[in-house]
Amino acid sequence: MIQALLLDFDGVVANTMPYHIAAWREVFSPLGIQLDPMDVYLREGSSANNIGRSILQKSNIQLPEKKIQELIDKKRQLYRQRTKAKLQEGIEELVAMAKSKKLKVALVTGSTWNTICTVLKDPFRSEFNLVITADDVSRNKPDPEPYLKAAEKIGVAPQQCLVVENAPYGIQAAKAAGMRCVAIQSTLPKEHLQGADWIFTDLHEMMSQFDLILNHRDQVETLT
Repeated sequence: MIQALLLDFDGVVANTMPYHIAAWREVFSPLGIQLDPMDVYLREGSSANNIGRSILQKSNIQLPEKKIQELIDKKRQLYRQRTKAKLQEGIEELVAMAKSKKLKVALVTGSTWNTICTVLKDPFRSEFNLVITADDVSRNKPDPEPYLKAAEKIGVAPQQCLVVENAPYGIQAAKAAGMRCVAIQSTLPKEHLQGADWIFTDLHEMMSQFDLILNHRDQVETLT
């Protein structure tokens, strides 16, 4: 039986991704990189360090280490200054539903604590029993370390955790950790989310099937 709900942040708890894309585009533009948003969406869940370095490598651009770090720091600064992201529609209801069913609720993100706090504020932030950020791990998604660390700290076996994700790296991390995974199509179409156990259009559709998911019913109706 599921005992904990583990939520990704970007694209699941909050609609932050357009603002991340805009910040990346601004820091890459002086280097002549015309950013394809899919290069970020498909790497989402990893840290800004990993995403930035991966896009530089794909673009065959080599920079001194100091310049790479400056670029990544600038991206984070731009995001924090300019984001107008809001909580994802339905997320407060989902967390309340999980709490009503006595589930522990954790946030597991590749973003840093300072980055998520620009959007995630009290009193809603206090609803989470645990927050794991990029500051807390040595390996980010798609490595399972963030989810395994969350399960350990929250005191729930991995197989008793349900993850909600929206991107391939997060799905890979959840499945490698031995957890069930729901994917929502908040940023990517379902063809990129096929590793998940269930795929829903949004959080509201997921909540309509929540009891079946919690009881490990594989015959869950999807409307996608």
